Amino acid sequence: MSLNNVSLENSGGQLHLNAGTVLDLTGGGVNRTPSTLLEGAAVSLNGGSYNVTGTASLNAYGTDLNTSGFPTISGNIVSLQANTDTHLHDTTVSATTLANLNAQQDVKVAAGSYTVTGTGAGGTLQASAGRDIFVGSSAQFQGNTVQMTASRDATLTSPVVRGFTTLNVTAVQNIAVSSGSFTGASSSPTIAATFSAGDTLTVNGPTFANVADISLSSRTVNLSNIDCQNGSTVRLYSQNGLLAANPNTGAASVPGHVNFILNVNYGGNPAQLFVVVGGITIGIRPP
Repeated sequence: MSLNNVSLENSGGQLHLNAGTVLDLTGGGVNRTPSTLLEGAAVSLNGGSYNVTGTASLNAYGTDLNTSGFPTISGNIVSLQANTDTHLHDTTVSATTLANLNAQQDVKVAAGSYTVTGTGAGGTLQASAGRDIFVGSSAQFQGNTVQMTASRDATLTSPVVRGFTTLNVTAVQNIAVSSGSFTGASSSPTIAATFSAGDTLTVNGPTFANVADISLSSRTVNLSNIDCQNGSTVRLYSQNGLLAANPNTGAASVPGHVNFILNVNYGGNPAQLFVVVGGITIGIRPP
């Protein structure tokens, strides 16, 4: 089913389109409707405006969900999910309570903005992948709670994550973070960011602001080009709970250790000066 520049509405209840095979929507959108469910074996959304007051759901129950062309999707709850991969390009998502980005295989987010405006437990932005999560092109995420969970790897390239009180990024195997920024909602001592990987956690170049508690845990932790905020609590966990020799010299990573590869600072000074006697704790990762 293909619809071009068609605007739909159902002010009395849910608007449900089920293509059976491929649902291809270009332009147009859904307005003045309490909720909408757009689904097909594969779903493609190119531009358009999909704004409801209740739940806005896109479901590719056979293969992939693809969005492009700067579509906007809003509702109290927004759910984007695919049986294989969810590909989101230049997409604006705005939810009040919950935004859910889900795929049985990969979640791939390139640019765009994903915002949940609610506070407390009612303001959660979550991405969940049965395989890998890829975030790139300065994609923006904002919510009281931001959660990313990958059953294999999570690769975050230049992400912009802000406005959170709790940030959790978890991967069964590896996490790689390159550049980007992580900015908490305020300077409150309760703002926390946690990154946990099964094998290797690599963090190179992002900035942290208004994050009072940073926890990085993996079999091997590799850090480069970061400066943790003075006064913050930084907890680093590895397999053996030791800082590798020759920190901040560009030395090769030592498996099972916490590695300060190069330009790892705390309050603008070399981070190794603040281990144990300062704001940085290194220990054995929890079982």
